[in-house]
Amino acid sequence: MVWGGSIPPYTTKNMALTDISNHIQGITGVGTANTDFIESAQRFVVSKIPKELLLFAQKASSPSTDGSAISFSVNDSIADVHRNGYSCREIPMSESIWALDSTSLKYATAKHPVFYHKQGLVHFAPVTDGSNAGYVFYVDYSKIDEDSDLRNAVVYHSASSEFEKLASSKVVDWTDLVVPVVPTLSSNSVSFSQSAPTYASPVLSLTTFPTITWSFPSVPVAPSTSAQTVAAFGNVPTFTPPVMGALDFSDTEDLITNEEDSEMLAARVSEIQAKIGEFSAKLGETQAKFNKENSVFQADVQEKIQEAQLSDAEETRKLQKYQSELQSYQGEVNKVVSGNQAEISEWQTRSATDIQKYGTDIQNALNKFNEENAEYQAQLQISIQDAQLSSQDDAQLLQDYSSKVNTYASEVNEMASKSGSATQNATYYSAEAKKYYEWANMEISSYIQNNSKMINRTIAAQAAQQRR
Repeated sequence: MVWGGSIPPYTTKNMALTDISNHIQGITGVGTANTDFIESAQRFVVSKIPKELLLFAQKASSPSTDGSAISFSVNDSIADVHRNGYSCREIPMSESIWALDSTSLKYATAKHPVFYHKQGLVHFAPVTDGSNAGYVFYVDYSKIDEDSDLRNAVVYHSASSEFEKLASSKVVDWTDLVVPVVPTLSSNSVSFSQSAPTYASPVLSLTTFPTITWSFPSVPVAPSTSAQTVAAFGNVPTFTPPVMGALDFSDTEDLITNEEDSEMLAARVSEIQAKIGEFSAKLGETQAKFNKENSVFQADVQEKIQEAQLSDAEETRKLQKYQSELQSYQGEVNKVVSGNQAEISEWQTRSATDIQKYGTDIQNALNKFNEENAEYQAQLQISIQDAQLSSQDDAQLLQDYSSKVNTYASEVNEMASKSGSATQNATYYSAEAKKYYEWANMEISSYIQNNSKMINRTIAAQAAQQRR
């Protein structure tokens, strides 16, 4: 079962483009900015920027709640896939059979779901149901509009496309030129059958624009971190002193002062000393027990603290690993971008050279035509003069033919002049196209660098918080 069709943004036009269109028209001078160029520019921008830097343009698909897959044709715009709030890990389609097999070690669980692509659809494992909805989170390219920080990248890329179109439209079409037909003269006139010289226009053949691909590695997944605390300790040892028996000194004063009974006094004192000795012994035993329990407790405290420190270090390592993966991903993105820029730059340089050669070939062909036409006109005048002596009708035919040849020559020279100007214009537009394409890429690179610094600062702050 499949949910819906393609994600809506890929079938609708962006409406927030008025300011962008006006800016493009101001740069290029075109009457109306091409909306297809703008949409291509928006898609171009999205394809080149890590998805975690485009969260402002993130949208969610309609949910899958009945085990259905979600149709999604533009897979490079997927930012995340969730099932019941848990982020799904992407697996190859070949692993899906194991992810759905409850007896497999690779079996996907509710808290560790996965997703995979199959025939343009995003499938979930475990499959979705009414209590475990699945969503595809994606970057909507139409959000890269005039309210976005990336608006200039869209403007510059669209302007580059407009200039490329202008460059290719400036080549003069020579097919409208019609070579005059030599008139048929009567048999009694001077024979003249030489055809007028024709202008052989050179052919401008530009190589096909290189195929640009944007194959990026998977975006690193941010680690799940949590604040670490010291685990609960066992019972804190307490010192419970022993109870001393009652010491009765009430009659000792009487025994000393009144009775003067030394034996009774000695017995009383001996009794009191025995109780004190017993208390002292118990006190030592209690203190030894407390010291033993306290040593165990202190060891447990140190062990828990060490475990917390090790756990905190693990969180720090997670963040450091993620930061390293993110930097590696950015490096791969920049590598792909640089490679494509090099291909486009090479094509533009080669095209500019071909256009310049085309202009030179036009001038050479024109010079040759004018040279042949001068000789031809001289021969034609001679024939006209001879015909006037023999036939007035033939003379008129030749004069009319001469007028047409002169008109044809003027048209050739006029179009050659236009071709020269058009060639210069094409060279200018091609250079402008290259310049604005490079500006678009610089806008994107600047955006990535600025926002990557912000991410790095956030990661550092999280790491510092974890170490506290």
